Amino acid sequence: MNDRDGEVLPPRVEALLEDVFFRQAHWHSAYEVAVQRLAQAIKLGALKSGARLPPERELVQRLGVSRTTLREGIRALQQQGYLKTSRGRSGGTFIVQRRIRQPTRTDIQRIAREMGPLIPELLDTRAAVEPKAAELAALRATDEAIQNLQWLVDRAERVPAAELRQADSTLHIAIAHTARSTSCSRSRCGCTSSSLTCPRPGACAASRITPRSSTIGSWMR
Repeated sequence: MNDRDGEVLPPRVEALLEDVFFRQAHWHSAYEVAVQRLAQAIKLGALKSGARLPPERELVQRLGVSRTTLREGIRALQQQGYLKTSRGRSGGTFIVQRRIRQPTRTDIQRIAREMGPLIPELLDTRAAVEPKAAELAALRATDEAIQNLQWLVDRAERVPAAELRQADSTLHIAIAHTARSTSCSRSRCGCTSSSLTCPRPGACAASRITPRSSTIGSWMR
């Protein structure tokens, strides 16, 4: 898996993201969750362009959905241009990674008009969820998890502006996953597609957490 062209995700980070996006669906419509998870994995670079999706049997088991639900989800993502299917011995369902385009001022103004009152609500959600997620992650993180998060924050600091939203979202999802809280992960993943992105990870909502957690805390301040 590549997070973007030319940069390969470390195997431990790749495994972390697979665990996030391919965990079983337990809320809302199983169809909606399956589509959302796969779309997020593609948008955030957890599945690289040209990569083949895991076998249907594996996805059914990991997502906890029926074959029919999975196939409907894949069909929806094909229609949206995220997946393509080819037949034959070397066939399968493959990722179509879209190029990230830097939004223009017009784009930003249009999105702000469309989101309207949702913007302060999303900011409130991030302010409420992310500091606690960072605190729990600091208390529960293994040495390997800290290495993963450090790699992700380093990447988020060096990417160009056009790729910042992808890197920022991946970092915060990883923090929520490290917290080992289903509610935190659910809240963070649920608002990723519409959430506002911090200028840089260091500019996110501050969290006041325990002395042991100074490393993760510094990432959130």
